[in-house]
Amino acid sequence: MLALVGWLVIQNSGAPKVLPISPEIAQSPDAPRVSSGASATAAPLESNAPQFTTLLLPDQQISAIPTSVRIGLGYVPADEARTYQEWKAGGFVGAGPASFAELATIDRWIDVPATRLSDGTVRVGPLMPPLADRYDLQARGQGALHFYAVSFTVDTYPASVKPTVAAGLRIQRAPAADSDVRVLLRRGGEAQSTAVWQDLMQREAPQLLGAFNDASIAVAATQVLAPLPPGALDVILEVDGIEAERRSVTLRAGVLTDLPFDPVAQEVARAVTAELELLFVVQDTRRPIEGLKVISSGGKMEPTRTTDLAGQVRFQGVDRQRAHPFMLEFPVEKGDLPAWPTQSAIEVSLDADPKPANPSRLVRKTIELRPLQWLIVSSGSFQVPVDRRRGNPYPIFVLQQERDGDWKDSAADHFIPITQGLVITLASALGR
Repeated sequence: MLALVGWLVIQNSGAPKVLPISPEIAQSPDAPRVSSGASATAAPLESNAPQFTTLLLPDQQISAIPTSVRIGLGYVPADEARTYQEWKAGGFVGAGPASFAELATIDRWIDVPATRLSDGTVRVGPLMPPLADRYDLQARGQGALHFYAVSFTVDTYPASVKPTVAAGLRIQRAPAADSDVRVLLRRGGEAQSTAVWQDLMQREAPQLLGAFNDASIAVAATQVLAPLPPGALDVILEVDGIEAERRSVTLRAGVLTDLPFDPVAQEVARAVTAELELLFVVQDTRRPIEGLKVISSGGKMEPTRTTDLAGQVRFQGVDRQRAHPFMLEFPVEKGDLPAWPTQSAIEVSLDADPKPANPSRLVRKTIELRPLQWLIVSSGSFQVPVDRRRGNPYPIFVLQQERDGDWKDSAADHFIPITQGLVITLASALGR
């Protein structure tokens, strides 16, 4: 059995401007709705279970929304139930779930009756829910940063539920009509109820979880990101794949925090961003190399491109200020001797300064590649072993080159036995 634990950590710094939260925050389509549109409603059933009722407590003047309350019905699959009972009968030896209910998967959601009381408390029920191995209650608060969530069983109905109060972040950056502007989030500092926050974000805004894991999210000139855990956070603004600015901010529960970014830093990032076109040709003949896989080894560029009939590939979001490594994977060609190695590494440097006469920011580079050269070694009467045999060392070939009377190992991509002896590559594919 495996116990699954979510994680999310936030980091400390900054003191930006803060504003009260407004309710106009986009909600995930998979999260509980504020309208009563669930697929089923709770109904009295013949059951030994007691009637369910609980209180959703307010946070100062912010109450739960009665029409947002829903309960999920979770069931444990029969095979996992049997495994759990065997584990229980064996004395709970080894790792396993904290409870039987932890194994349940929510099968469906039901709307439940809820009423706001005069003190702002929302009473859920009373109702007789269908029997289930686990119940998940979820609801939203009026403040758009308040959420209610609790899991329970028929034997452990909660008497009351306090809200989880999240934080919000409002990105403010300069307009850039023809640029792709995105943000990444970086956590740090002490974790606080990480499983709770991961569940909440997965339900309400799964794209924010991706932003913590290198999946940047596009942001408008003014963009609200919520819900987020209170605490410290690093926010990285990228323009066309280039990091423009990194800012630290401390988020507070129930507060929407403004985070402005420097327009000058964004312009600098746009200025050093280029679109890179690479043309791969055979050295001397200038014949285009088709079907060559070009793999970016770093940065925010698209990871892989394959050359077309003209031997060209293009990468966007390329930083002019540094060299870019690429790995080349050559197409397999028919024939006794391959024309190219399996792989080869290159590094491409761009002009550091953008050319004013090139408003498209397109940089073209031609890469000449030299096909493999072969050395034919005649073995005479000695038969070069080909097959590995048990009990005998299999063939190990080494190529050495003499320089100033000193023999040193030399790289070779292929050692291929032939009738006359052996053919060996002499040079890599990299030309100029």
